[in-house]
Amino acid sequence: MKVIELTINDRKVSAEAGISILEAARQAGIYIPSLCYHPSVPSSNLMPDKFIYQGGKRIHNEQALDANCNLCLVQVNGRGAIVKACETPVEAGMVVTTENDEIKKKRKESLTSILVHHPNICLTCDRDPRCPPFGVCSRSANVPDRCVACPGYATCELIRIADHIGMVGITIPREPVDASLIDDNPFLDFDPKLCVGCTRCIRFCKEVRGIGALGYVSKAGRIITGTKAPSFQESGCHFCFGCVEVCPTGALSDKKTKWNEKKEGEERKKDVVPCMAACPLQIDIPAYLYAVTKKNYDDALEIIQEKLPFASLCGHVCTHPCESACRRNELDQPVAIKAIKRFVAETVPFVETPSKAVSDKKVAVVGSGPAGMTAAYFLRKKGGHQVTVFEAFSEAGGMPLTGIPRFRLPKTVLNLELERLRRLGVEIITNQPVESVSDLFKSGFNAVLMSIGAHEEIVLGIPGEENPGIMGAIGLLRKVNSGEKVDLGDRVAIIGGGNVAFDAARVSKRLGAKEVTIVYRRSEKEMPADAEEVKQAADEGINYMYLTSPIRYELNGKKIRVECIRNKLKRPDASGRPRPKPVKGSEFSFEVDRVITAIGQSTRMPQELHTDMDVNGRFKVEENTLMMNTDGVFAAGDAVSGPKTVTTAIAMGAKAANTINIYLGGQMIVDLATFNPENLPQQLEQDDKFLAKRMPMPLRPAENRKNNFEQVELGLTEEMAVAEAKRCLRCSLRLGIE
Repeated sequence: MKVIELTINDRKVSAEAGISILEAARQAGIYIPSLCYHPSVPSSNLMPDKFIYQGGKRIHNEQALDANCNLCLVQVNGRGAIVKACETPVEAGMVVTTENDEIKKKRKESLTSILVHHPNICLTCDRDPRCPPFGVCSRSANVPDRCVACPGYATCELIRIADHIGMVGITIPREPVDASLIDDNPFLDFDPKLCVGCTRCIRFCKEVRGIGALGYVSKAGRIITGTKAPSFQESGCHFCFGCVEVCPTGALSDKKTKWNEKKEGEERKKDVVPCMAACPLQIDIPAYLYAVTKKNYDDALEIIQEKLPFASLCGHVCTHPCESACRRNELDQPVAIKAIKRFVAETVPFVETPSKAVSDKKVAVVGSGPAGMTAAYFLRKKGGHQVTVFEAFSEAGGMPLTGIPRFRLPKTVLNLELERLRRLGVEIITNQPVESVSDLFKSGFNAVLMSIGAHEEIVLGIPGEENPGIMGAIGLLRKVNSGEKVDLGDRVAIIGGGNVAFDAARVSKRLGAKEVTIVYRRSEKEMPADAEEVKQAADEGINYMYLTSPIRYELNGKKIRVECIRNKLKRPDASGRPRPKPVKGSEFSFEVDRVITAIGQSTRMPQELHTDMDVNGRFKVEENTLMMNTDGVFAAGDAVSGPKTVTTAIAMGAKAANTINIYLGGQMIVDLATFNPENLPQQLEQDDKFLAKRMPMPLRPAENRKNNFEQVELGLTEEMAVAEAKRCLRCSLRLGIE
């Protein structure tokens, strides 16, 4: 591209030939006021529509009117008349003046004509500095007319323009716009009274997004903006928020954040792309969903595996906080992100080439659960270290192996993920409990990661818990997953409301129990188990007893009598959920053949490391490095955090890989800190799949799964996965708008 030189305000400026004076000035840091220009919005010769809609009201075009703000006025030596900087291309040797009395006068005239139809009392006020948001007005202006009551106040370009041109003290007769706030869009509000007719939103929607949901008409001497059909949705709006991003005032605003404090940098990115922010690994979800829409499954898997090596594992058992945060919830239902991840992992052929050790350092990983597996993977593949995993049980896999039923996580899936480690060159030694870290150092290891999980059952501490008819859910799941036969009898009570409780309940049904009841101390609303598992359990005939706590177990012949008390919910406790309080005099009892408790797990600590425990009986680590008190010893996973999700453990394992690699003299090998979604094409596709309802996960019929451990969720087909990915709002595109 040819570069030329020109002079702006006696300053030499270099610019690409062909760009406008306005663009050249902005690139050089020279301010020229403008409302219709935006660096992400192409200029175009828009023509008014025959009619547009505002809140369902049709408004017809009445006249031809220049849709320019006429504020970016400058003088060019040798041209006489004042010109528009946005329409005048730069030329070599051009001499430009952006400020003089004549320019200022004409800008005031142009801005005054705009402000006639816009609240302006604050824009002409002499208060300096300006009022804070929702500050008290010294001129007693009506609240709706105050700039400080506008959602766009913090970033309003109109304020800067008015201050630059000098509108203080000018009285502008007001011609109020006869229109109300339009809020039929589930994501954004449109206030016609704040619109300045710059047409940025129209041009962006049409030229950049390729949608064209917006238009304008000229009426009564002003530009009126609206939708092409009676509502945003009928106009083809894809809810991309591009119009909100380019709006110079508060006319278009995001419903969710319009009154929030303005955020910048990483915090703003997390606001804009909530699915990524909710993911413990901050995987670039919009990018891999976009790749799926293009059927580029290899690319999708590569994006996932930048931070998540075990996509198939998470595609089966992730609790998908990303879906809870997905903004599609505000329209209908979230995108089925977890199911699409599983589809990608199952579609792309398994390939993992051996990774040759390039380091002479040796790392011992104690425990083969998600945290340990992840750390081992990255330390071998990206760190090049010699990694050995020690597992106390006879098979590797940690809690996913022992504590998740095979109808949710087939063993073949876990074996495939473990094979990925082995092919990399990670050594996995089973039946090898580790009681002494010092012995590991003596045998030549340079660093140790303790990722031993939380496999010990927590008890309630109520009378009768020592009864042999009472067992922990983790113990039950471990026995069943190892192939051991378990007889539970006909009636089973499950104490707890988390995923482990539901796993135990559904396993009990498959073991032949005729009546299985989950006893939970809060209401259904507070139950922490995944909604899908709750629904599937209900389909399988699981019963529920809410607002109930057991207070005693008694043996009654071969039966167990469970004494309970009813609860009522009070103020939230430390978990943020309402605290259950026993209701005096509400005691009752019922009999079962077996009680299974699922109220939490703890960690069994090696004796040598008891000094590194916190008050909760977990490993005590330095927050940023995950290092324990002993030099070179790190910890991750449930043994540090307490029982959490598989994805949370994986994220902690990746963090441990980083800090261990740095400890061994290397650098960060997994970028978990940077929140940087990939720049994707800004244009959207007009596809009928965008407005489709969420694709339901195909399930094995309930009547065909109660007496076996066959996988319940069958997975999406390619057609379903692609269609579902097209439902993504592609929120990250907002970050590509300057």
